[in-house]
Amino acid sequence: MPHGLGLVFTGSGLLCFTGVLTFTPVGDALVYLLIIGACLFLPGTLLVCVSRFPDRG
Repeated sequence: MPHGLGLVFTGSGLLCFTGVLTFTPVGDALVYLLIIGACLFLPGTLLVCVSRFPDRG
């Protein structure tokens, strides 16, 4: 479960980053897209990393 959710968050964050590079938004939209992309990418990466730990139970 965490692996799939992490992939969705990471992919969404990367989509925000590439949207900034592709469309060059104007005004505050550039800052908002970068912040949203970082807020999605970092937790997604952490979820993927956590899902790789073996179960200790």
